Amino acid sequence: MPKSPQAERPQFATSRVQTLFPEIWAEIFSHVYAVNLANITLTCRLFRCLAQPSLFKNLIFRVNGRGEVEDPAYLTSHQERLLFITSDRIAHGVRHCSIKIHPMILIEPDSLSEATRPMVTRTRVVFSIFEALPAFHNLTSLACESVRINPYRFHQIRQLPSLQHLMLTHCVPSNTSSPPLPLRSLILREFVGYENTTSQALGYMSFISPEHLHTLRIVDGTAMSSYLLAILETRGPLALRVLQVAYPMARSPHFSAILSQCPDLEELLICPSDEFSPEAIPVLADNALAKLKHYAGPHSLFTALRHKDYLRHVTLWGHMLGGVSETEELLELLPQIPRHLESLQFSVTDLSEPLYSAFWNHFKELKNVRIAIYNYGRQILRRGVSDDLLLQALRRLPRSIETIAVNTRFLWPVKELSTDGAIPVAFGSDSFPNLHYFSLSGSYSSFSWSPGRPVKVEDHYQSHERYQVDVQAFTSSEGADI
Repeated sequence: MPKSPQAERPQFATSRVQTLFPEIWAEIFSHVYAVNLANITLTCRLFRCLAQPSLFKNLIFRVNGRGEVEDPAYLTSHQERLLFITSDRIAHGVRHCSIKIHPMILIEPDSLSEATRPMVTRTRVVFSIFEALPAFHNLTSLACESVRINPYRFHQIRQLPSLQHLMLTHCVPSNTSSPPLPLRSLILREFVGYENTTSQALGYMSFISPEHLHTLRIVDGTAMSSYLLAILETRGPLALRVLQVAYPMARSPHFSAILSQCPDLEELLICPSDEFSPEAIPVLADNALAKLKHYAGPHSLFTALRHKDYLRHVTLWGHMLGGVSETEELLELLPQIPRHLESLQFSVTDLSEPLYSAFWNHFKELKNVRIAIYNYGRQILRRGVSDDLLLQALRRLPRSIETIAVNTRFLWPVKELSTDGAIPVAFGSDSFPNLHYFSLSGSYSSFSWSPGRPVKVEDHYQSHERYQVDVQAFTSSEGADI
């Protein structure tokens, strides 16, 4: 009896999919972009079950202002979404979570009235989010913005067994008697200035475990920073590998003591600030920063470093706006910079011939260079690409160079750069065999090129911050951003 056409169809879909263990498929799907992952979930039920959790790898909760929460259906729909996300099938796929509240709930009332209804609704929404938080048992990083970390919310955060990285932006933590969280990295941004400073500082210390914390980034220069340093100094030896602070913190009398308590510190990053005092040179102990590999900060502290032999990455900034340095300042520092440096970044008023000649001749193994030039003019328009002074300077870099990035003012002739072909020829494999990225960024346009890829030109508006040094340019990936 002949078989029907339907019976003759090969049954590949289920059999071939099931030849691999579900854990292998889940690992494969974890490396697929979200756009493609959504299409994979539509192929079959098995793939939907295995791939859908990866769609929720990065989870963002936003609790916005008044208009949204006044909708009666808002709370209901929010609860339904939470039930789905916290289900056993989805929750295990969440790795990163962000909770953003705007504006911050200053008062959390218990009574319900027409005036407090939106506030109460928002409070309930925030409560439900933190109530559901322990369901994400594979969560490794958490970011909170404009959140009051009361004892209950701190307790819920503590219930996350895999949490390693935490970022708090414009948050108000409560002082708690609970042991500190065993985090690996902590980022603190935008302290709330109208709250009790001492209480906040003690609250933040609840997130700092001296024996566990490896990365601490305090990106704020207010008085809160000094309180944190004063308390941190009393905690004894610290296991920090990476410390990033704003410049006002480096001027604190507690800063030198903190550095002495970090024997394994490998990265010290100090952000530029308008409150600069070039005369404030700290005094460091003989054994301080003996293992430092990456330094980003002012000239004064670099001069005070007693151990520079291990340095591989250096970012230097001066006392002018945005951390710009004078040529003479950099030339004076040059003999103190190790010749075996791999990465160098600085911001200068003008890249003069004496400066780049001295620097390029000093370094023999330089791989990455980033330069911000504040006063670079329009010479390239008059001289042409091939004869431009800056490009001539860059062509004299060591052959070991891998990345070149230059930010400057005024307008680069990007059309000429993209059609002339001078840069791919001048910076090709014959001159720089290891080069894999080259970029020039001006006031209104930028040019980037990688060997084997077409030239990329973009139009943009460049604010003055782009002339500043990026202290995280060569930093380790852990805790750099959450």
